[in-house]
Parts: sequence; structure tokens; C-alpha cells
Amino acid sequence: MTRTQLLAEIVGLPHGRARQILVTGEAGMGKSTVIGDAAVGFARAGFIVLRAAPSFAERYTSYSMLWDLLAPLDWTSFTSVPAEYRSFLEIALGRRPAAAELPSLATAIAFEGILAEISARTPVAIVIDDAQWADAESRATVERAFRRSASHRVYLVAASRPTADSPSRALDLGFDLGDERVLEGLSVEELDGVIRPGWPSTLTRAQVVSLREHTGGNPLWALELMSRGSIADIGARMLGTVAVPPSLAGTIAERLGGLGAEASEVVSIVALLGHPKLDLLATVLSFAGIPHDAVDAAEAAGFLSLTTETARTRHPLHASAAAARLTPGRRRDLHRFIADAVHDPVVKAQHLHLSRPSGPDELIAAALSEAAVVMRQRGARLRAAHFAAQAVGRTDPASDRYPARVLSQAQQLSSAGDLAACLSALEQLNANRLDLHQYDALLALSTSALASIRGRDPTTAFLRQRELEAVGDPERLAVVQAHMVADDLMTVTERGELSSASFNRLTGVDTPNAVHRALRGTIRSQLDAGGGLNSDLVEDCTRRQGIQIVSGLEDTGLAATGFLAHLTDDVARSRVALNELVAWAKREGKDGIERVFLAHAAHVELTGGNAGEARILLAESGHAAEAARLPASVLPIVGLMLVTDAKHDALRQLIERWQHSDVGTGQFVELIVPALRGFSAFALRDWPAAVDLLRHAAAVADSLQLVEPGSRFRIDLPLIEALVMTGNNDEARDRLAILRSFLETRNRPLSQIGLHRLSSMELAAAGRLEDALTEAGLAVDAAVRADRSDEEARCRLQRARVLTRLRKVTLSRRELQVASERAEESGSAGVREQVEWAVAASRRSRPGTELTAAEQRVLVALVAGQTNKEIAAELFVSIRTVESHVSAILRKTGATSRSKLRIPR
Repeated sequence: MTRTQLLAEIVGLPHGRARQILVTGEAGMGKSTVIGDAAVGFARAGFIVLRAAPSFAERYTSYSMLWDLLAPLDWTSFTSVPAEYRSFLEIALGRRPAAAELPSLATAIAFEGILAEISARTPVAIVIDDAQWADAESRATVERAFRRSASHRVYLVAASRPTADSPSRALDLGFDLGDERVLEGLSVEELDGVIRPGWPSTLTRAQVVSLREHTGGNPLWALELMSRGSIADIGARMLGTVAVPPSLAGTIAERLGGLGAEASEVVSIVALLGHPKLDLLATVLSFAGIPHDAVDAAEAAGFLSLTTETARTRHPLHASAAAARLTPGRRRDLHRFIADAVHDPVVKAQHLHLSRPSGPDELIAAALSEAAVVMRQRGARLRAAHFAAQAVGRTDPASDRYPARVLSQAQQLSSAGDLAACLSALEQLNANRLDLHQYDALLALSTSALASIRGRDPTTAFLRQRELEAVGDPERLAVVQAHMVADDLMTVTERGELSSASFNRLTGVDTPNAVHRALRGTIRSQLDAGGGLNSDLVEDCTRRQGIQIVSGLEDTGLAATGFLAHLTDDVARSRVALNELVAWAKREGKDGIERVFLAHAAHVELTGGNAGEARILLAESGHAAEAARLPASVLPIVGLMLVTDAKHDALRQLIERWQHSDVGTGQFVELIVPALRGFSAFALRDWPAAVDLLRHAAAVADSLQLVEPGSRFRIDLPLIEALVMTGNNDEARDRLAILRSFLETRNRPLSQIGLHRLSSMELAAAGRLEDALTEAGLAVDAAVRADRSDEEARCRLQRARVLTRLRKVTLSRRELQVASERAEESGSAGVREQVEWAVAASRRSRPGTELTAAEQRVLVALVAGQTNKEIAAELFVSIRTVESHVSAILRKTGATSRSKLRIPR
């Protein structure tokens, strides 16, 4: 695309459907000129232009691009952005120190608020040159804010070229291939217009044509060749008949070599700094012993661009060539001079790290550790992990500081969601060199990462090995065993005893993670045994959260409530806790953890019968059934959603894909898989298969001593129903008695609904229809009180069946109508199909049991005592027709004579 065409499209953005354009092309092609002209065009059109041009040196400096974008704005004027978030922005950009760790998304939220406020008054253009050098934090902030400002007048134009580190098509700025516009070289006429002002009398048309052929219309290349003096070699002859001029990079390197050594080093220093302020540049030059007039020489040669406040190289290739000319020793010297001159701890640490050869250096390690803390305080989690890793690399493995720095690095990686890298970092540690607090952190980080990305078996193997190593050290053994209680194939008794013993052994010992795990194990074992959610222990977890915890919120009281309360039918309590957890993860920028919390929130909504809301939450979590990777804890939730949506083929594929993977271990294989398959068979009315599968799941639950219905994956109610449907009434009766006994002393409103419904089925199977109708009514009432439209549909369906057997056909039909409405409201495809099947079955049987409209009119007259002749006269039909209706009525109602007929209520 030509420059003219591209500028026309960019300026036309506000009048089209697109909101963004990515300009790409080879180095020197004029992308910066196009971006500059676009910025001018937007400004003339009345836009507020937020402009940045990141440099190579700034690619690892967090929020440096965002600093440039916000430079022209007065933040204090944005009244719609809370003062707290404006403060967060100042902390992230290093304008003020942090009193505490900054939530990483706070910066993006603040920038989003600023865009929303200014675009409400004036359209905004975000214009970024050399976007390939943008720091990761700024890219993420701009991408998120731009994506969420789709309804505002905000437009994004960026220029980029592929690099080894950042291919232009992989920029995290929300671009896709459809947004890319490749800038072509200049035509002969355009190139002539660019070059001739510098050489008005010496340049011939033939030379311009040859330059165009050699450079492909690359204006920077052409200008560099002219500045180098190569014009004498380019005449009217064909390019192949003369010595071919050097490449663009070679031309720049040769011309840079023609500068004096001091001026060349000035360009190198500016390249290493990015675009420094002049006072900082002067300080570095002073340390380096370079006179200030060398700056003027570099500017005069066209390598530097100076303003009243800052300096920068005229083109990124100038910076690259200048940096490449430095010997390793001189490069380290310049980095040392820069480190001595700057005050920001992050920039100082960067240059200090580059000022000495690789290897242990405690001074540099300490500076890098401080930079990691600062980056974490500014909300830059990945950058903090980057500095922490560098600090580890600069620390002597034999020093006492080494374990703490490795653990800090692993913690940063865990917080940033890179669990594989977290495990790799932890493998550097020798557990025997760790104190008890560090050992606790090692186990907490390792087991959390292993369980999430590899599943139960590798986690169990890791802990078994640690257990063998800890024999003879009671406190370390207690720490290991406290972490072992998370094993989902441990019996309730084993978990309870191990949790209690670990907790007692670690009382007063500085092992916060192990103590929390032991508490969580006790809470879970009591709940699984039917004792409910122990509020006192949950409060204890919450109180202890003030202690440093490296594994995040996994073992806090809030998480215990969110993950466990709904297992005891307390959906509202779990919902509130998970809403808080999701909000916390959003504020902290913990995307991976937020997605897990959202998936668990979907599980809670499924338990509560809100299939529509569950579907939304699961979609928001990004955990789709076809995803290449799913956390172990999310697999059952995705499976339940597929059953709810009657996607039985997709469920089968999910199970086949994950059943034999590392993640598909423990309860997932032993209990969850047969349960999910049983639920699917149940929904498909394959009663024998449902019985076999759910019996197997129930046997596993029994072997684990699980008593709480929610802990048993709620398999008992559908198992009992399938047993009734297959005629296994004795077994159904026994299992129902166990459930009834459990619920007699516990408040489980959701399970109580199912108990009443199944009791109705049991009574109906025994022929006690009136009692069955009473139980069905209790089930309906309980479902209405619980606001469970899916359960209400099932309960009304059962009541309709009993009414049909009582020959109360009209009432049965009304129940089926209401059941259909409730099934539709529930959003559950499985419930809807179940009710639709029953309705269809009733329609098929209607000719033998249900009165037609004419027969109903005759019935009313018969009950009133009228004769056939009187009825015929009243209805204007023949006596023979009345006699036919009377015979049909007696047959359908089962009445033995006219006097026994009654009008159904």
C-alpha cells in the first residue's frame, strides 16, 4: 500500500467500521513518517492524540510506553476516575513510591477510565511508532483498555516491524491480520521529492532511478547512501555493471564509523538509554569523560534528534548500529556509568546487571532483588519474576541468600500464572538446605503447581518422596503430611486424623502454608462426614490469612467457603464468597486464578439450578470442553455443564481425551467419570446403564467414607430413580432410607426436594397413590421455596404421573404444562428433554384416557342427572351420538355406571 493510500485510510478511520490499523514494513521504509503524518492529521481534526515511540532500550522497562502516552494529560482533571486509581497509575509509572503491593490490573482500569472520560468529550487517537519495542505491561494495558472502549470514540494506529523478539503479527495490542497494512517503497517521483532537497544540483534523474532500483524505494536507505557519498557509483548504467552499494545496515555502520570516537559513543549511550533527558545524558557523559560538543557532532551527522529536554536516535537502526560497534568491555563501562547516574532502582538494576560479566555478584543480586520488589509493588508481575530470576542467576548457590531468592522467583512466577516455570525454578533448590519456613513454601508452591498442571498422581508421588526423606524429622514430616491431606483419594478418617496430627504438631511453628492445609483438611473431612461446614475453623483460616502465605488464597477461609458451602446446599454462601474471590483476582491481575474461580462459580450456579448463569460464567472463564488444557479441578464442572446442555457426544469425547492424561487422575477417574457417564445415561433414559455406572460411583464414594450428598457428587438421587425405573425397588428403598436418615437431622434443602420426589416414586411403585401424591406435593412446595425451576419441573412431572394413575387426567395435563414452563425457565436442556418426553408420552396415550371436548360436555349433563334424550336436545345431536359419548366416558373414566360419574376437580 502506498503512503498516500495508507494515510487516507488512517484518517478515514472515524468514518468507517474499523477502529485500528497496524502499519508494517521493512526498516527504513517510512513507517515513522506515516505515523507522524497521521498524528498531525488527527490533531488537525480535533482529536486528542496520545503518542508514543518506544525504543529498543525500553522494551524491558515496565510502563515506559504508557508514560509517553499519558505525558500530555493532566490526570487530576479526570474526575470520573477514582483518586485511588489515579494514585495507582502514578505508582505504576514510578512517579510516587508504593506503600503496598499494587494490584496489577489497577493500571489498566485507570487508563481505561481516562480513555472513557476524554473520549466522551473528544475523539481519541492512540498513535504508537515502533510498537515492536513496547514493554509487555504497556502493551497489555493498552490492549485491554482499547478492547473495552469499543463503544467510545477511541482509535488505535501503530507501526511495527518484525524482530527476533517480537514478530509484528504477535503484538499484544489487539490487532489481527485484517488490521495489517504493509507499506510499500516510494516511487521514483516520491523518492526524488525526499532526496533532492539535500542535493538540489548534483542529483540526476538517472541516479534517482538507480537508487529506487537498489533500495526498493526505501527512503532511509537512499538517504544513507547519499550521506555516505555513494552517489558517484550510481549513474545511468545498469546496477549490475557497477559495484553494488552496501546494504542499509552496512551503510549506516560505515557512516557511523566516519564519526569521531566520542560522537559515536554519544550515539551508543543514547541507544542504551532509549530517549534520556538531557541532564541525565550530561551526567553519564561526565562519568564517561566525553565532552558535550560530541553531542552536537552526532546531531549534525544526522544520528541524533534533540529537543529542549530529551535526546534520541533518529532511527532505531542508528541505535542498533551504534550499540553493535561497542566492544564488550566498553559496553559494560557505559552501563556502569549509566547505573551510577540514574536514581530509579529498576533502571539502575538493569544497567548494573549489564555492567559486569555473568556470574555471582552480591551487589548486583541485591539490586536486582530490590528491582523485583519494586516491580511487584508497581503491579508488574512478569517483570518482577524476570528480575527475581536475574537475581538468582547473580547469587552464589552456596550462599545463605540463594534459597530465599529462588523461592521469591518461584513465588513471582506462580503469581504471574507461569506454573511450569515456577516448577523449573524450584528444581534448583536442595531441600536439605532450607529452614522449616522455606521448606513449607517449597511444598506449598510445588504441590499447587503440580496439582494444577499435572494432576493428582505426580503430586502424590512428589509428596511420598518428601515423606520418605523427612523420616526422623517430626516437624518436616508434619509439614509434608499437612500438604498430603489434599489427596482426593484419601478416606475421610485418614484425612481427619492426618490433618489433626499435623496441625497439633505445627502449633507455634512458622509454617503458615502447612497450617492452612491442615485446617482445610479438617474442614473438608468434617464436611465429607456429614458434619457440615465448620464456621469456627473457617474463621480460623480467615484470621490466619494475616500470616504470609505463598500459595495465595487457595487455603483461606474465603476459598473454603466458596468451594465447599454449596456441597451442603448453601448455594448463596458459596456464591457470595466466589464473587469476592473473582473480584480479588481481577484486581490483582491473576487471570489464571480468576478463571478457576469463575469455573467454580459456574459449578455453584449449576448446583443452584441456574444453568443460564452457569453457562455465562463458564464461558467467561474460558474453560471450554474442547480446550487443549483444562485444570484438574475444572474437568468435573465442564462435564456437568455438558450433561446439563444434553451434549452427550461432547461429554464422551471430553472423558476419552482426559481420562488417561496426567490431569485425569484421582477422583476424576475413580468417581467423577462413572458419575458423569451415569448422569448422561440417565438423561438418555438408558436406565440399566445408569444403574451400573452410578452404582460404581456410589461404591467409590462409600470406600472413601463420603457421606455428604454434595461430596458424593450428588449421585444418590439419580441412582435411586434409575433403580425404581428398572424395578430394583428393594435396593431403591434401602438407599432411600439411608438418605432419609441423613436428612432427618440436617438442613439440606436441595436434597430434601429430591427425597420427597423419590419417596413419591417409591410409594407409587407400591400402589399407595394418595400418599405418593402427598409426597409429590411436598416436593413441589420445597422446590418453589428454594426457587429451583429445574427441580420444580421434575417434581411436577412426578405429580403429573401420579395424577394420571389416579385418573385425574385434566389435573395431570395442567401439571405437565407448568412443568414445561419451569423446564424452559431452568435453561437446562436435560430437564427440558425429560419433560418434553413425558408430555409426548401423555399425548400418545391421550385417546385411551382423556375425554374429548364433546365428551366433557356430555359428562357435565350426565352428572346433572339429564337423560340421553335431554342431552341430545340440548347439544343438538342425535340420541345415538349421545349414547356413543356415554359409552366412551364410562370406558375412559373406569366408572361402572352413570351414577358413579364425577366431574374431575
